[in-house]
Amino acid sequence: MNALLNPTDANWQLAQRYVRENANLLMHNMVVWYSDPTLALQFIAPPNQSRLTYKLEGNKKINGVQVYGVGFKEPKDGTPILDKVPGRAESSGRIWVDPATGGVHMTELWVQSQTDTVRVQVNFAPEAKLDMLLPRSATHSFEWREYGSTTASVGRAPMKLSFETSAEYRNATYRPIDLGRAGK
Repeated sequence: MNALLNPTDANWQLAQRYVRENANLLMHNMVVWYSDPTLALQFIAPPNQSRLTYKLEGNKKINGVQVYGVGFKEPKDGTPILDKVPGRAESSGRIWVDPATGGVHMTELWVQSQTDTVRVQVNFAPEAKLDMLLPRSATHSFEWREYGSTTASVGRAPMKLSFETSAEYRNATYRPIDLGRAGK
């Protein structure tokens, strides 16, 4: 606050450094928020189904199985399912499902707000040891734009940060939890 109350060049640079640090912290938080490989499945969970529109969006083979894309989209009004993104984020995506078993072979999630864009794709594959489909790999694309960067900036270019990540999931194990021993 003191830097803004005394508008010198040095204080302006200090205020800008705080903005960059905040943006860096935000990027770290975004990675944590969107690193859950099952995140897109929230959009087909029964409590959220009435809040979305769905439509069939194609078919293809994944893991040697004919799957169908079930697209989903949040309406522009209402409370977003993913409310951790600053601003009014709108989510959409696709769940690629085997209609014979209900197995999910891929998810795609797109989240867009005035300052943030997130793209996540998770590929699922059969895990023979556990006899189920589990996440096998994921790719993430993140972009943060300075609020209001769509308009002309005075004396400087608008700030924009973007990066991509990928993850592989291996060696799945199943360890049952004995809830009778909880807290002991």
